Amino acid sequence: MLPKRLLLAFAATLVLALPARAAEVIELTWEDLVPGLDTFVAKGLVEHGQAAATIDYDTIAAAGTVADYNGKTIALAGFVVPLDLDSTLVREFLLVPYIGACIHVPPPPPNQIVFVKAAKPIKITGLFDAVIVTGVMSTPDLIATDLADIGYQIDAQTIVDYQF
Repeated sequence: MLPKRLLLAFAATLVLALPARAAEVIELTWEDLVPGLDTFVAKGLVEHGQAAATIDYDTIAAAGTVADYNGKTIALAGFVVPLDLDSTLVREFLLVPYIGACIHVPPPPPNQIVFVKAAKPIKITGLFDAVIVTGVMSTPDLIATDLADIGYQIDAQTIVDYQF
């Protein structure tokens, strides 16, 4: 039988050799970003002129933002609206719930727009690429851009193409 001291040293070595546990990733939907709303309809594709008819943005905008995810690692799927485009590379962009947001139809309310800062530029193939962003979320003071007011920010750790 091994002495206790040797067993403890062996156990400590095993624990130290284990990889650091990654932060738990919370998978969010756009509905999760609207506090206190029971029913919400967001479409991945919006027919021209249909957005205002299917989504009650006044109710959603008045709801504010959800602070529960501040400092948490989250994953959220959406569409890219580039803010800084250098050829096909983008480092900062808006993540929105449907195609055409901020460009072809009125912008969604601030709690339906996420400002994404990527550590390194990502390649985009079209104006509205669908992606899944994973990173640390925050709810800064309202961010105002020429396109829209923004209620959330994600410091992206990974950005991958969304597969339909």
